[in-house]
This record gives sequence, C-alpha cells and structure tokens, in this order.
Amino acid sequence: MRRVTNRTRILLIILSLLAAIAAPALIEGYAALSRAQAASMRKDFAGAGASYEAAAHLLAWRPALWEKAALAYASGGDWQQAMPLFERAQQRGALSADGWDVFGTGYWLQSRNTEALQIWSAGFHQYPSEPKFQARLALAYRGLGRYDSERQALEAWIQTGRASAAEHYRLGQLLMTTDPDRSRVMLEQASAMDATFVPAVDTLRASLDLSAHAADEAQRLVWVGRGLGLVEEWPLAQRAFDAAARADPEDAEAWAWLGEARQHGGLDGRGELGKALALDPNDPVVLSLSGLSWKRQGQFARALLDYQRAASLDPKNAEWQAALGEAYGLTGDLVSALQAYQKATELARDQAGYWRLLAMFCADNAIQLQEVGLPAAKKAASLAPNDPAVLDALGWTYAQAGLLYNAEENLSQAAKLNPEMALVHLHLGETYLRKGDPASALVELQTASRLDSDGPVGALAGKLLQQYFR
Repeated sequence: MRRVTNRTRILLIILSLLAAIAAPALIEGYAALSRAQAASMRKDFAGAGASYEAAAHLLAWRPALWEKAALAYASGGDWQQAMPLFERAQQRGALSADGWDVFGTGYWLQSRNTEALQIWSAGFHQYPSEPKFQARLALAYRGLGRYDSERQALEAWIQTGRASAAEHYRLGQLLMTTDPDRSRVMLEQASAMDATFVPAVDTLRASLDLSAHAADEAQRLVWVGRGLGLVEEWPLAQRAFDAAARADPEDAEAWAWLGEARQHGGLDGRGELGKALALDPNDPVVLSLSGLSWKRQGQFARALLDYQRAASLDPKNAEWQAALGEAYGLTGDLVSALQAYQKATELARDQAGYWRLLAMFCADNAIQLQEVGLPAAKKAASLAPNDPAVLDALGWTYAQAGLLYNAEENLSQAAKLNPEMALVHLHLGETYLRKGDPASALVELQTASRLDSDGPVGALAGKLLQQYFR
C-alpha cells in the first residue's frame, strides 16, 4: 500500500511539473490567439497572421490555426508568408473550403495554373457541395488553354445563378464556334448585367450575324475568329482559325488569319501567311495581313508593297486605303499618305474612324492642320460625339494647331469617358505643358506612363517626365 502511495505521489509530482512547464506556453498561446483576433478586427492582417502563427506553434492540438494565419497573411497580400502556412494546414488536414479556395488562388496569381488546378480540384473533391470551385477551376483551365474543360466548369457554375457578367461573357465567347445560339444568350446576359460589356458584346454579335450567312463552315469559323480578335481574345480566335483551316485546307483567308492570331500569341505566323499567299496571292485580305506582319517586323517597304497590291485589287475598300496611308507614312512619303487617308474618308464618309485617322495623321505630323486636320476631326466628332478616341483626336488636333483651351476641353472629356486610355492622358500632359501648367502635366504624364508602362505611349510619357520633371 505504501509503495502504491509513493508511486501515486511521484506521478502527481511529475504531472504537476509538466503542468507547471506547460502552463506558460498555454497561457501565451491563448494570449497570441487573442491578439490575432483583435488584429483581425482592426484589419491589421500582418499582425493577425503573425499572432495566429505564434498561437499555432503553441496550441499544437488546434491545426486550424495554421489556416487562419495563412488567410490573414493572404488578406494582406503577403503570399510569401501565406503559402507555406497553407501547406502546413493541408498536411494536417485542416483546410476548410475557403482555405482550399484561397490556397489555389495564391498559385493562380503567380500564373502557376497547374498547381492552382491541383489545389482547387482537391478542395472540390473534399467539399463537393461548394460550387464556387467550378468558377475557380475555370480560371485554371483558361490559363492552361484547356478551353473545353473551362467551358464545362463555367456551365456548371452559371447554373447556380451566382455567376458574374464577366463569366457569362466568357462562356459566350467559348460557345461561339460550337453553339452560336447559346453564345448569344450568354453574351446578352453579360451586357444586361454590366453595361461595360455592351461594346464588346455588340462586336461579337455582329460577327455571329455574319457567320450565320457564311457560305461554308470554314468561312463561318473565320468570321467567328475575326470577332474574337476584334475584342482581343486571340487565343480563342486562333482556335477558331485553326478549325477553319482544318475544315477547308484550301481556304487562303483561314490560313492568313491563323498566322495573324499566332503572331498575337508571340508565335511565328509567317509560315501560315506564306501558305495563304501560295493559295491565293490576289486576295486583298491575305495581302493586308501579310503587310501587317511585315510592319510588325519593321519591314515597312515590304508592307507597303502588300498594301498597294491589296488596294489595287479592291480600290473601293476604305480599310485598305487607311492601311496604305499608314504604310506610306512609315516609309516617309507623307504626301501619298495624306492622299490615301483622304481617299479612305471619301469611300466611307459616314464612318467616324476614318475621319479620326486622317485627323490624327495631320496632328501627329503637324501638316495641313487648319486645312485638313481640324475639319476631319470635327467631322469625326459630329459622327461619334461620345467616342473618347474621336474626342482625343479632336483635342490633339486643336493642341497641335495651338488652340490649347479647345484642346483641353475635348481631351478632358475624352479622359472622363475612358480614364484608362493612356494616349489621351499623354496628349493632356503635353497640352498642359504648353499651357504652362506643370502640376497638371505631371499628373497626366504619370498616368499615361502607368497605363501603358510597356508600350510606346508610356515610353513617350516617360521621356517627357524625364525631360521636364527630373
């Protein structure tokens, strides 16, 4: 009995010692948890993440704290801290549906679409009643170019009634080649939900209308691809053109457009363009796309030859005349360029775009401003008074003609209509410099530089910033 009592006493002593050792850690763990919750309430995400992480170390039997730490860091945009903690939570089987969702998002934001797909798929497998994973899977499939899988995921997500306008719009694009009727429904729903989609939807609907009257499947797919290209959805456009070339390997325009789409994707499309020219060297569309390809490569003389040939084969087409005007301008023949732009406006008197191009040519080259440039810009504005590109052309032509207050008025209106248009901010910046308003010029030039950081407008804005504000 005495031996049992001694053993009990020893055990109690050991337990007391362990409790004495553990108590400070336990107290500190719950204190860290309290600090984390308070930091979350203040939206101090970095502080919350650090405190949740400390609590997770001290309260080892609560693995969900690893997820809380990761979510807090992610909420503050600190993915470098968040991702390893998501991995710890995953290893401990402690990820909620939201945890799987945000974990996959971290990979997707890094364009690591394969890893994002794996994480979101695992999350969906564990939480099959959470339809939001379908929307996430669609994003990963899109990044991987798996468009059939993207379409299936979006269809499942849209059936929940929780899809956004952008998701309806995207599904509409994906359905254009295979199911035009359903494509229209999705596109119209997108424009009804968000008016900002109306211009793009109108463009795509027009291409669907034209495709419905195509003579054959190849031409139908070419019209669909052209519409997708006009809204800058070149990966899907390439897919449509590729299908067109397979539907009719003798269709020169299908091959030419396929080459154009490949170049937009950073690939070499000259092979496809060469095949198109071999099939039909007298097709104006093929020649114009070949000229465009040469222009991108800086081969302006060769581009001019293709455009001249296209314009001679189809002399009443304003598009070829405008392209010819640009080509003449790039080779330094401003007289011929002006004549070509003027001919384009004669062929399409009711289309503001060609009047705008004529005005911009005069303004950019400071020629015939009063005689041709300003009348052209005013004509464009009368045809499209709410088009920001047209108002930019009018304002810039005024600026080049020295009418700075008229310039500021029209350029400011253009910037209000489209605040993301880098060119109008560049023109406003230059106008303010000429007016002697450097503070306003600085704001506009910085905006132009930010909006087109890797493009020619941003480069010119950067030069002006360095010249006047260094």
